[in-house]
Amino acid sequence: MNGLALKPWQPIRCEIEREGWRSPNAYCAAFDCLDDFPSVYLFSAIDPMGFKRGVVGYVGMSKRLATRISGHPIRPLIEKTGLYVQTWFKPCPIDQLREVERELIKRFDPPWNIAGRNRGIAA
Repeated sequence: MNGLALKPWQPIRCEIEREGWRSPNAYCAAFDCLDDFPSVYLFSAIDPMGFKRGVVGYVGMSKRLATRISGHPIRPLIEKTGLYVQTWFKPCPIDQLREVERELIKRFDPPWNIAGRNRGIAA
């Protein structure tokens, strides 16, 4: 899958759920609907064969989450690899969006956030 290093997904998912992340396409207690509120968000990229391996593929932030997520240009790029994309979000005060996004990018090192590499390829 484009040289992407997938990791065991369940520990990552449990960690983000414990931290209060929500998802419009999770069938569990973390389910929540998207709306236009300030939030940081991530797209997880998960191997659809068993849903056991994956990565946080992209981290972003928006003042109007639902508007930003609809038609997001990164989602189709991840889907082209054959991975299942799951959206996660966490409300955040507007004045902290950039800082929190920057911290999450450092933490997860998402392959579709461009930082001196080709999109989708682990550094």
